[in-house]
Amino acid sequence: MPRGGARSGDCICRGGYTNIWDGSIASAFAGGTGTAENPYQIATGAQLAYLASSVNNGETYAGKNFVLTADIDLNKHPWTPIANAFSDALFGGSDYRIFAGNLDGQGYTVSNVAIGSTNAPLESDVFGLFGVTEGKISNLHLNTVSIHGKAKNVSGYVIGPAGGLIGSASGNVENCHVTGLTMTMTAPDSGLAAAYWIGGLVGASDAEQIDECSVSGKIKETSGKGSIGGLIGELGKASKITYSRADVALNVKADYYGGADVGGFIGKGNGKIDTETVIRNCYATGDVTGGAYIGGFTGSISGLNIKNCYATGDVSGAVASMASFAGTDGPNMNYYGSIINCYATGEVTGKAAYMYAFAMQNATKRSEVKNCYFSDANSSLKDPNESAVAKTPDEMKTDSFANALNAGDKSNGWVFVNGKALGGAEPADYSAIEKALKTVPSDLTVYTDESVAALNKAIDGVIQGKAAVNQAAVDAMAKAIEDAIAALEKKPVKMAVQLPQTGDDSNLALWTALLLVSGAAICTMMAGKRKNYEK
Repeated sequence: MPRGGARSGDCICRGGYTNIWDGSIASAFAGGTGTAENPYQIATGAQLAYLASSVNNGETYAGKNFVLTADIDLNKHPWTPIANAFSDALFGGSDYRIFAGNLDGQGYTVSNVAIGSTNAPLESDVFGLFGVTEGKISNLHLNTVSIHGKAKNVSGYVIGPAGGLIGSASGNVENCHVTGLTMTMTAPDSGLAAAYWIGGLVGASDAEQIDECSVSGKIKETSGKGSIGGLIGELGKASKITYSRADVALNVKADYYGGADVGGFIGKGNGKIDTETVIRNCYATGDVTGGAYIGGFTGSISGLNIKNCYATGDVSGAVASMASFAGTDGPNMNYYGSIINCYATGEVTGKAAYMYAFAMQNATKRSEVKNCYFSDANSSLKDPNESAVAKTPDEMKTDSFANALNAGDKSNGWVFVNGKALGGAEPADYSAIEKALKTVPSDLTVYTDESVAALNKAIDGVIQGKAAVNQAAVDAMAKAIEDAIAALEKKPVKMAVQLPQTGDDSNLALWTALLLVSGAAICTMMAGKRKNYEK
């Protein structure tokens, strides 16, 4: 995406400058004072490493603001998370690190993030580009993220929240995306998995909101412990996730005593009943394999309220309980939640102690499951207490199915597009913007600075990564570019030969000679024409 603004005469094109990190640490940021009006600027890998170094030495940057001003390639150099110590925070101590500032990636990409390696996994109590955050992280893209880690046993507890973007987030996360994720985690043999949360985006979140985020890639866990999800491992009380998606294949060791909760979107809730703990209009498409309690969307409900969501991945290989959407419920009424207006198309295969068609409902009093549907391939697994309804693949590919999911209320967001019921978290269509960008003139030197500046503003106003629910906003970005192109104003053309001003006789002789010559030429031409006419 064009960034930084072109000057008059520059060629506006997609992509741009990418800084390739050499592993060094800068001594300052590129500019700024940290205010909202003049945020600290990060343009290089060395400056991003400077942020990590400063935070890991005790600076929190509470209330400060940061922006990325270029794409950054970390070049697979070993990365130390920004805020790299977490355990003491859980025990009421002070020896931990946290990034409490706000960072706006402005649509730029940080690529080739490497934490640990196959031969030398990083042993730590937190993992991610950021370890622990308290401020807002927004409009940031990560591409090709590799994490190989081992959680720590601290005082008998396994601690190691891990996420492609953030290990543990208390601040909001908006419009952030991780692609090309490869994560392999393990835990010590001993110790209770108290804070072992693994997610493609965030390990655990107590943030008020995660919105319009996505992950694609794969996660492997080799100890069979923890809460593991394609987007997030565990969600805290009164936290929300909206219009987000995960396309992550999950493969977890099947261990009954390890007790791993594994879901295509989320591992589990935090187990506390709260109607404000909500996941709404989200989806997961990755297959889920192994673990103890697993589902195509969530391993365990545990206080989650899930609405207008779907899962399409297959589910297999669990040892305790598995289902196409939610593998297990809370252990008692104090941990129940709800699933409303949702569906799953994946198939459940293998052998587990308990298997369900859609979600664990093996008693009359369980978490509420209302207006939900599953693939008829799982009909043989349906418990008599399950309220979800079987549908054939063809029945799910109809407009009436989307209408059924809306349950008479279009604000639920279900629409029928290209043979599928969609909930709004799917990627928005940016083709109109791409088309508009292709019509930008290659040479802007002939246009006024003001009209070129207006075009730059329209292009810089493009926010990549929006979800389909905000398609109107994306279309408005395209129209702004089209309007700015139409409004380009050409500079006045300057005359190559300038006539002398009144009273200027400095070149009078020259002008007199030119007039005589031109007059003679005209007379000769006219005489020639007369001869032609007389023939």
